[in-house]
Amino acid sequence: EAVSLPHFPSLVVEPYAHRGALREYAKACQDGLGIPVRADLALELFRLAAAKGDPEAQGQMGVRYALGLQHQTSWEAEGVAEFGEADENAATLHFYFGALGGDALSRMALGYRHMHGVGVPKSCWSAVSYYQPVAEQVANLAANAQGSQLPQIERIRLSAQQSPVSKADRLREVVQYYQDSADKGNVDAQTAVGQVLNYGTHGMQRDHEAAMHYLHRASTAGDAEAMGHLGHMHANGLGGGVDFVS
Repeated sequence: EAVSLPHFPSLVVEPYAHRGALREYAKACQDGLGIPVRADLALELFRLAAAKGDPEAQGQMGVRYALGLQHQTSWEAEGVAEFGEADENAATLHFYFGALGGDALSRMALGYRHMHGVGVPKSCWSAVSYYQPVAEQVANLAANAQGSQLPQIERIRLSAQQSPVSKADRLREVVQYYQDSADKGNVDAQTAVGQVLNYGTHGMQRDHEAAMHYLHRASTAGDAEAMGHLGHMHANGLGGGVDFVS
């Protein structure tokens, strides 16, 4: 029987809907790949795909449970609205099933958790058993990479802080991870960080010069959104004098 997505009654999912298709649609909504960003819808799509047994979706839900982002109120269409209370048991369960299905993110998360004893028994051997398949996968990708281009590994927070953290601190932490990824060459992250620094959102101070740096790198790589923001900055003299030519 077809079901309506919670909070999205106009969207009906047929019972034969492919879990992989739901996951890919969720990723498109999350990142705005060819469609407007709908991070709130992405949550429900990942949740449904995970319930159908998709390993990558289970890993994505594991991250959301670990960060307290499993609630619909945690998300707005454009991104994170607020952090709720983390559910470490649900996070570990989703990571476990994701790892069984071969999801690299889930394996890394469980490796980290076993290494530090976060919600699971502390065990170096267990940590290695989860880390090793991911390391071998990256090594194979690196061996087959063209030229000197190595695969980009994004830095992802795997567990919530054990002590209370303010919303502003958490938002700055999220930006920090995006910035780390941007510094390593991730074009999407460069565009995102450039916008955050340009507008002074997510607990960050405005820094037009730094924003222009990240947007320039992304636009040089061909990112159309970064080009648009960079043009807006030049036209309004943000980070330098007014420059309608640039």
